[in-house]
Amino acid sequence: MDHRISDCLENKQGSYILPFFWQHGEDRERLLEEIEAMAASNVRAFCVESRIHEDFGGDAWWADMAFILEEAKKRDMQVWLLDDKKFPTGYANGILEKGGHPGLRKRGVRETHA
Repeated sequence: MDHRISDCLENKQGSYILPFFWQHGEDRERLLEEIEAMAASNVRAFCVESRIHEDFGGDAWWADMAFILEEAKKRDMQVWLLDDKKFPTGYANGILEKGGHPGLRKRGVRETHA
């Protein structure tokens, strides 16, 4: 058997399985159920995928993240986070499209020869 599979099954700390943990704005009971299922399967890390969360970057999203981080900490799990609402990253959750933080907009240089 591949050693990575046996390591996971034997609960060794090497984390080879890193599932996406999709966030839709579920209640705490459902979030806890999913975290417990990952922990029971010897998953030691997961990546929070929030693009479909209706309040991404808002108060409800931050409250969900606080809960997720606390529950993961209790189980000594690592949490990774996808950093934006849509691909490619750099969208900044729409703030740039709304005119916010103009100094952070993408810049480019073009050179032409005649």
